[in-house]
Amino acid sequence: MKTLAIIALAGVAGAANADLIAYWNQNDNGLSGGSGFGFEVGDFPQAADAGAGSWDLANWDTSDPGGAYATIDSFGGTTRGALFGDSSNISFAFLGDTNNGASVVLSFDATLFENITLDFARRATSTGYDSVDVGYSTDGGATVTSIGSINNRDDWTLYNFGFGSALDGVTNAQIWLTFDGATSSNGNNRLDNVQSNGDVIPTPASAALVALGGLVAARRRR
Repeated sequence: MKTLAIIALAGVAGAANADLIAYWNQNDNGLSGGSGFGFEVGDFPQAADAGAGSWDLANWDTSDPGGAYATIDSFGGTTRGALFGDSSNISFAFLGDTNNGASVVLSFDATLFENITLDFARRATSTGYDSVDVGYSTDGGATVTSIGSINNRDDWTLYNFGFGSALDGVTNAQIWLTFDGATSSNGNNRLDNVQSNGDVIPTPASAALVALGGLVAARRRR
């Protein structure tokens, strides 16, 4: 297993000077009529709100009592970690102990990126998931490698995880968030303002230009 640089900081999000790969704010997911649940059959995979990527689910309770999933909801969100002045309108939430072991799967093309990071806001209820494992896959989920986890229940908090070089240049990059530890049918975790960032990999031509610029600057200083 690779040794990865991991950062999990409460209250600090966003990669300095990095480029946005994909961002989900969930604000377009309103409550569906009558059921009280905000996500309907066909809502997943979900395209990114900015950038390019896909939000899907794995190993989860797909119960559908009539057009809307019973074990995921669209509770109120937060402005923490929001981009573009987005409001706190809506968040994504897994519900209940039947979703212990369920995952959010974020997929994107990282061919042109390196030093990938993940930022998100999270809130957990007192009987919600007290464990969120963060991992990655480069083979469509056949192998998921964990890089760290959150092990608490807290109010809205920002988290940042870095994947080192593990996803550098990977075409079918995936980030997995796996939830566990809920103790009741109403326990939940909310996710909001989820974003992946990375540094654009320099092309050989651009690297050559940078080197040439440094050479010219060095000569001028002589």
